[in-house]
Amino acid sequence: MNENIGLWTFVSTVATSGLLWVAWVQLKNISQTARADFNHKFTERFFTQECRDLLMLFDYELIKFRVAKISETREAPFFEVDQHKLTNSEFIDHKHKENLKKIYSEYEIDDHLLGHFEDIGLYHKDGLLDMNMVNEVFGGYIESLWEDSEVKEYIWWVRKNVGEDRYTCFEHIYGEVKGFRPKSNIDMALKVAGAIFLIIACIHLIRLLFRVKVLVGSLTVPLWGSGIAVIILLGLALWYFKLTK
Repeated sequence: MNENIGLWTFVSTVATSGLLWVAWVQLKNISQTARADFNHKFTERFFTQECRDLLMLFDYELIKFRVAKISETREAPFFEVDQHKLTNSEFIDHKHKENLKKIYSEYEIDDHLLGHFEDIGLYHKDGLLDMNMVNEVFGGYIESLWEDSEVKEYIWWVRKNVGEDRYTCFEHIYGEVKGFRPKSNIDMALKVAGAIFLIIACIHLIRLLFRVKVLVGSLTVPLWGSGIAVIILLGLALWYFKLTK
C-alpha cells in the first residue's frame, strides 16, 4: 500500500512539475513578445533625424562643448559645430551641411541624444530592454558617445553644477555593454540543468509535505535527507538561472 502511495505521489509530482514548466515557458514567450514590441517602438522613437545628425557630428568630431557666462553666478552649457571642419568634411554632402544647426543647447542635446541613452539604461534596469538587443542595436553608439571627450566634459560639468545623479543610467548601460557577453549554448545548458534541479527539488518537497516513505532495500531514507536536498537543489537551480541573465 505504501509503495503504491509513493508511486502515485511521484507520478503526480512529475506531472505537476511538467505543467509548471509548460506554464513558465508560455509566460516567458508572452513576455518576450511584449518586450520585442516595446524594443521595436523604442528603436523607431530613438532614431529621429535630430538624433542621427548629432550622432554624426560627434562621430566625425565636428562638435565642441562650450560654456557661456550669463551672469556672475550663472553659466549656460551648449555645443557648437566646428564650421571650419564641417566645411572641409568629405563625408557629408553640401545640402546636408546647410541644414545642420550651428549651435545646440543643452536641452536639445538631452532631448534628442543623451536623454535617449539615459532611457536605455533605465529601461534595461527595469527589465524592459533585452541586453542582446541593446548591445546589437545601440552598443556601438553607447560606447563611442560615453567615451567621447566632449561628452565626458559636458557630463562632468552637469554633475558638478546640476547634480551628481545626472546620466547615471547612461553610465550604467555603458558598463553593461562593456562587460556584455552574447548568449551561447552554455546558457541553454544552464537553463536545462536548472530546470532539472528545480523538478527534483519539487519531488523532495512533496515527499516532505506528504511524509512519503522511500525504501532502499530494507532501509528507509530519512525525511531530513529530503529537506537538505530541497535546500541544495533550489539553491543550485536559482544559481544556474541567475547565470543565464
